[in-house]
Formats: sequence, C-alpha cells, structure tokens
Amino acid sequence: MFSLTTNAVKDGDDYIINGQKVFTRLAHIADYLWLVARTDADPCRKHKGISLFLIPIDTPGIKIGPIYTLGGHRTNATFFDNVKIPKSCLIGEENKDYEVIVY
Repeated sequence: MFSLTTNAVKDGDDYIINGQKVFTRLAHIADYLWLVARTDADPCRKHKGISLFLIPIDTPGIKIGPIYTLGGHRTNATFFDNVKIPKSCLIGEENKDYEVIVY
C-alpha cells in the first residue's frame, strides 16, 4: 500500500509534480483531478509523507492517455511532467493525508 512514485516538490508557494497515475477513471472528460502524491521522500515515512491535491485537468504538463479494459470500458493513464500548481490545490495538510485517504 502507498508505493507511490508520483511526487510533489515544494517550490516557494507552488508544487512541481512529476510521475504518473494509472486507472484514472473519467480523466478524459473531467475538469479536475484528485491526485495523491509523495511530498516527503524519506523512506522511513512512507505513510506520513503523502499529500492530496485537487488539480485542474487543463494544467500545463498533464497528459492523458486511454486504457481500454477487456470489457471495452475506458480508463486512463495520467502523466505529470513538471506540472506546476499553486499551494491552494493542496487538500488538508502537507504530508498528513494518509489519514484522510484511509479513514
């Protein structure tokens, strides 16, 4: 659980996001994307260094690619390449959203 590879690095009042998310349902028609990203790279804090973001899907650097299931349904792979978002996209507290996600 929580083997996240997508990370968000603080850069002043912004975050820079890099990585990918697989099985992002409805991303191709959404206006916003929920993203869980690692904001603390310390391997001893795997469950603590997680933050939750709500990001506009049209933010530069976000790319969406289709994945079709055996049943013909579409889900998506979402790629983040130096995506810059303001701190206001953070939901809850930095590094403490494990509790929000699990409970």
